[in-house]
Amino acid sequence: MQHHAEAVRYTPCPQLSAVIITRQLYRLLQSGTLARANYLTRLLKCCVEQTLAGNSGQLKELWLGTAVFNRKEGFDPRRDPIVRVQARRLREKLEYYYRTEGLLDDVRITMPTGSYVPVFSTIDLRRWAKVPTERPCAVAVLPFSHLDDDSESAIFADVITSELTHAMVEGCGLEVVSRTSSLSYKGVAADVRFIGKTLNADFIVEGSVRMDQEFHRITLQLTDCSTGYHCWAAWFEQRNTRIAPDAKRIAELLRQELSTGGLSQLAPRAMAAAARPN
Repeated sequence: MQHHAEAVRYTPCPQLSAVIITRQLYRLLQSGTLARANYLTRLLKCCVEQTLAGNSGQLKELWLGTAVFNRKEGFDPRRDPIVRVQARRLREKLEYYYRTEGLLDDVRITMPTGSYVPVFSTIDLRRWAKVPTERPCAVAVLPFSHLDDDSESAIFADVITSELTHAMVEGCGLEVVSRTSSLSYKGVAADVRFIGKTLNADFIVEGSVRMDQEFHRITLQLTDCSTGYHCWAAWFEQRNTRIAPDAKRIAELLRQELSTGGLSQLAPRAMAAAARPN
């Protein structure tokens, strides 16, 4: 995991939409790192919302003391350092979050030292633009694993793999490695870089299925075959009904997640390919 953190570079991105930033803000507010830190969540929420509203100029110590920490009129930051203290704690918590549970987040919200104006960053696309542009991006969907011992989970994992492969061919405008070729790696532990070379794939889609009496949970990862690092991940939870209709619908949802959340943000060539009409 440390190698992944070093491999992925984030750069400030003023073009990020308010919707994307707000989604990342609430992911932070609900995280295990910050959820119970009342002062810190109030400070972060205020700074992000004021910046998105175009009011970053008022994010000064005096204003934050009264607006966030309920200090009364006459508040003197030189005598009461609450804003500086909590901002320092917030920076530490944000750094910890992005080293742990937020390691795979594709958007980051940070607060530089000496400022209360947050910076919104995303993955440096230049680092991921390694694939030649003369052909569409090639993706292989590896057989999904199942984390339960029952036969229904195994069947569901196979159906999801098949349906997702089909959905990728139909809806992404990418080159998709045949399911027959990908099946050769069912249950095989191998270096993703080697798999990519063998299957002539630029990216690998992997996943797992876990089922219980009421729900099934599917995890999804996108891996860059040139580096071997995960570059995007998501999970999906759905109440159990019948396997066949569920698998087809879920595969389409997973394809949409990959197209908008993974491939479009991390692979410029894949984004261009997906934009072309079929």
